[in-house]
Amino acid sequence: MVSPTTGWAVGESGVIRKTVDGGTTWTAQTSGVATALYGVDARDASTAWAVGASGVIRYTPDGGTIWQTETSGVAVTLRGVHFVSATQGWVVGASGTIRTTTNAGVTWTAQTSGRTEELWDVQMVSATEGWIVGASGIVLHTLNGGTTWSVVGTPSSSILYSVDFIDATHGWISGAAGTVLRSSDGVNWNSLTLPTAQALYGVTFTNSTTGWVVGDNGSILATRTGGE
Repeated sequence: MVSPTTGWAVGESGVIRKTVDGGTTWTAQTSGVATALYGVDARDASTAWAVGASGVIRYTPDGGTIWQTETSGVAVTLRGVHFVSATQGWVVGASGTIRTTTNAGVTWTAQTSGRTEELWDVQMVSATEGWIVGASGIVLHTLNGGTTWSVVGTPSSSILYSVDFIDATHGWISGAAGTVLRSSDGVNWNSLTLPTAQALYGVTFTNSTTGWVVGDNGSILATRTGGE
């Protein structure tokens, strides 16, 4: 979502849907691909990117009327995408893949993760600092825009699917088997206790106390205490 009313969702078989009324209705858009799409990120009501299987990256400059191809340079599944500006973004995926762009996706260049695990999500809080999460409880952190990525230790060995930071220090991660981790410094992570063992594929917070996780079998959990 780029506002309380406008946002996109993506899924199997190249599905892209857009809402302009806060989700009351969703309208199909033509992605131009039949492969699964796993991640979407939008900067405003006009500009968005979607990523998926076989290295697919789709881009719209006009709110989704047209989705066009961007060349990722890889054929692996891409799981996550995040842009910090209209021009600078990252995608992550299988086999430790990280790609970055500084020209809105006209060209994508490789960054070295040093990992072979599948990477599921990426979030940058600035042009220099960000995090990536993935299989085997892996968390990667950069302070130089991805020139180097360092491994951050966590108490989890589960697949980590989603990461969300509200600033440079306060972040949450969700994953398999009801896993939710929290950090107050961006480096150290603690496990939180949730009343579910479902895989949790998405996490988002609006401030330091209020957030949601979603996952298997229709699971939606909310917190007003930062996850406590």
